[in-house]
Amino acid sequence: MKQLYIRAALLMAGILLACVLITAITGVQGAVPPAQGQDLRVTASFYPVYIAALNIIGDTEGVELTCLVQPRTGCLHDYQMTPADRQRLQQTDVMLVSGAGAEAFLEPVLASLPTLPVVDASKGIALLPSGHHHEEHEHEELEHEEACNEHIWAAPATYRQQVLNLAEGLAAADAAHAQVYRRNAAAYCAAIDTVQAKLTAAVAAGGYTKCLLFSESLAYLAQELELEVLGTLSIGEQATVSAAELAAAEQAIAGQKVLLLYDAQYDRLYTDLQRHAAEGRILSLDIAVQGEPKADAWLTAMEKNAALLGGGAA
Repeated sequence: MKQLYIRAALLMAGILLACVLITAITGVQGAVPPAQGQDLRVTASFYPVYIAALNIIGDTEGVELTCLVQPRTGCLHDYQMTPADRQRLQQTDVMLVSGAGAEAFLEPVLASLPTLPVVDASKGIALLPSGHHHEEHEHEELEHEEACNEHIWAAPATYRQQVLNLAEGLAAADAAHAQVYRRNAAAYCAAIDTVQAKLTAAVAAGGYTKCLLFSESLAYLAQELELEVLGTLSIGEQATVSAAELAAAEQAIAGQKVLLLYDAQYDRLYTDLQRHAAEGRILSLDIAVQGEPKADAWLTAMEKNAALLGGGAA
């Protein structure tokens, strides 16, 4: 009997170790397969994650994908969970999140569902700091914890890594379709690489090397396109721009050839700044945070951005 207990304990220890290793490698927490004969129910947190998952899952039989937040919602800073959201999470087998703080509204709910596997698509990505603290959280910031810019899906290189992270997380949670997820992800990444090349070529053709951002949501894209950011003004999300910030922006772009880049979610404000530049173009770029639930939506948004950066109608 004692030997039986020892064997059972060793078996349980082995299972626990395997789960820990899977979590460390893939970012999946608490992976539990669905009951035999039941579809794998996958929930994506919001639009960019949903579009990535559409491409990774494709038409895989026995996998049901839904988007928690409606595709037209946009950024989630002020999003509030609904009873329907909570019910959907309780019926989910695998949860996919963008990470880096984008889904802060989910944290209390996920804490109450400790066995729900969560795939964090931000795993391993070098995150940029955030200069914007949302009003409801600004007094809750930990003294030594720096807020991160969560808009990692808005640039090809970081989005590409998110796609790979999501594919590996799904493969760990659903081994039967692991190769399908990886194959689909590889094909999608090839398309992302093509768009990335177009964006890079467009900026080079325009001859611009500097930019002024009107939202930090464009920071990853500016970094990837090797544009020197002369300043960032926060438009939208109930943010306000002070007179001192406007004066600093005016001084930063004075006499410069500069792109003035807006997030297309928000209105163009302070456009008179353009007159301070020696040469300037005002563009509204689509960060693919909202739109139609179509697999090519992110690619289409970036194609349009490349056309604008290359000199197309703004």
